[in-house]
Amino acid sequence: MIKKTLLAAMFAGTCSTALAALPTPLNDYQAVKSALSTGKTVTLVTTFDRCEGQRDGKPRSLKMIGGLQIASFLIPDDKYIVFSDYHQRLSDKEGAPQVEFTRYKIMPDNHLLIDTKRYPATASFPGEQQEKVFSPVSWNCKIGSGAQFYTAP
Repeated sequence: MIKKTLLAAMFAGTCSTALAALPTPLNDYQAVKSALSTGKTVTLVTTFDRCEGQRDGKPRSLKMIGGLQIASFLIPDDKYIVFSDYHQRLSDKEGAPQVEFTRYKIMPDNHLLIDTKRYPATASFPGEQQEKVFSPVSWNCKIGSGAQFYTAP
């Protein structure tokens, strides 16, 4: 009897530890704002084929999932939450070095707006060369569907 009780207690402890390690979903603008405002680490996972994409005024679809942790953010006049990402990459066609800038805006209507622009890594005036290299892409994702936010346990 003691062995069964001890095993049951160990199993319950293992299960509760596993449950405690699960990330907490943030299902709306206010939950994301609250988590960020209290210093919690927030992760965004974007499923792009669940978002509405647009490039050059035409619909865009992309089967891709991406994620990032929000390292810094601003909430101007409580209108939206904005953060960005910047990284180097290689172009899809030539493998040429590029720099990609992405701005994320979380809106109070529970949508995430994403705008991405790329420039040649060697450009001294990237705005002049941008149109030749890459047309900006924008995405509109619903929080809880295409855009999922989580806090660490």
